[in-house]
Amino acid sequence: MKDFPFIIFIMFLGLYLTLFVSHYKIEEFRHNSLVLSITETAKIAGFQSVDNSSRAEEGTADITTENFEMSFEKNFKDNVNVKLKNPRYSYDYLKDENESVMAIRVTVTDETNTDYQATYISDISNQ
Repeated sequence: MKDFPFIIFIMFLGLYLTLFVSHYKIEEFRHNSLVLSITETAKIAGFQSVDNSSRAEEGTADITTENFEMSFEKNFKDNVNVKLKNPRYSYDYLKDENESVMAIRVTVTDETNTDYQATYISDISNQ
């Protein structure tokens, strides 16, 4: 009977550690899943938003920013496997001297103001 408080303490500590590890793993899954979904969706949107009228010249291809953003947001809603309430999207474009897109950094902000980002590097128009 004298060890009863110690046993209760060990049980409480075990429960606390179990809940802490469970919460950590759920958040880790959420983060990894969102970053992977952003990366895959950015690749898909990059190929879907190629401006085919710029392909008249061999070795060139341009990504239109309006088509990319529209395609990304539509595909992201279909591909993501984590519930997001009102995600906010922001795009940063890296352009070369010809104003063609070389890379796109996509940032998705969730309801808790956590940013998830991925970078899509366009290798379509390598010359």
